[in-house]
Amino acid sequence: MKRVWGSLSVVLFCVCIGWAQAAPADAPADKGDVQKLFATLHLSEMMQNVMTASMQQQKQITRDGLKKKMPSMTDEDFKRMDTFMDEFVKSIDLNGMLDDMIPVYQRHLTKQDVDSMLAFLQHANGTEASARAACNDGGRHVGDAAAHAKNDVGSHGQSRTNGQ
Repeated sequence: MKRVWGSLSVVLFCVCIGWAQAAPADAPADKGDVQKLFATLHLSEMMQNVMTASMQQQKQITRDGLKKKMPSMTDEDFKRMDTFMDEFVKSIDLNGMLDDMIPVYQRHLTKQDVDSMLAFLQHANGTEASARAACNDGGRHVGDAAAHAKNDVGSHGQSRTNGQ
């Protein structure tokens, strides 16, 4: 009976050691890791580019809508509206938004997840992908890629139809 208890306690001890060693692999990412990931992904620059592009579009949409509904608006009125919108955009704290996102990333990513992403992004292929994502064209590259994909699909469909 002592041998059974002894063997059982040794097995239990080994299992506990295994659990203790497995825990750090599942440790949540810390704030510094997530901030490094954000910096590597150039999230601040991407958010600024998206904000600039969307505000340009929003200004144009608002201007067109107001011209239709209120044709008596003068250029001075539109300049005041643009100034108001520019001041509003300046008041948005993008870095504060990024800081607010850190706990979300910490909740859903482990330290190992973030380290793996950083390793990929710091590799040549990851650097290229990250640079393309952070390009300064206001998101037009996405539309260009979609247009190319649509053209490719269309040309393949026509060649299949013509070949049959």
